[in-house]
Amino acid sequence: MMPGTLWSLIAAAVVVSAAHAALPSHWLPFVLMGRSQGWTSRRVVAVAALAGLGHVTMTSALGLLIALAGMGLLRAVGEWGQPVMAGVLLATGAAYLLSAWRGGRGHAHHHHPAGEHSHSSEHACHDHGHDGEPSPAEPRQALSDRAAFWSLFALLTFSPCEGMVPFFFASARFGWLGLLLLAAVTAALTVLGIVALVSLAQAGLERVRLPFGERGERVLTGVVLAALGAATFLWH
Repeated sequence: MMPGTLWSLIAAAVVVSAAHAALPSHWLPFVLMGRSQGWTSRRVVAVAALAGLGHVTMTSALGLLIALAGMGLLRAVGEWGQPVMAGVLLATGAAYLLSAWRGGRGHAHHHHPAGEHSHSSEHACHDHGHDGEPSPAEPRQALSDRAAFWSLFALLTFSPCEGMVPFFFASARFGWLGLLLLAAVTAALTVLGIVALVSLAQAGLERVRLPFGERGERVLTGVVLAALGAATFLWH
């Protein structure tokens, strides 16, 4: 039987994990960028799950390392964790704002209530001219799908949860079983929390027809991401 103190630590860590997953910077960028990129709901959730796995892996690895090496490493974590998240948010937001300001042309996408990404049946006939160039009416994506994915992945992976680290340090006295149990429970809850919030927000946003078009969506995405980045940096 596990000592009661370990279960108390895990219970407290569960509360911290749930609160951590609920931070807007951990789920709102996926919803906004997914809509701006024209991703399906399934793709947005998959990207959120992968980024969440990267996040909890980094947090758990860091927690285990600090449990072995001591709490002295926590200060270094605080020096780069939140600023990395803030920097990614600010840079990504700036990319969307720049794209909206330039009003460039390129690959178009269309939003549907079901969250599906599709092209018009007239795409081949009307969307491109004889020279293969896109028509002037098409807005292009602010970021390529690959760049958008890696931005979201880096956003969470390279900003481990500092609040979880003391729990790993405190549970070190229970040995590897206690440490691994803490890592598994908190990782599962964090990923599930992020995926659940992304899914709920995505489902709600799909039912909203924004009145200002795709350029307006990029402006909204850029402003919100930049604001989250600024708030993250100031809170740090």
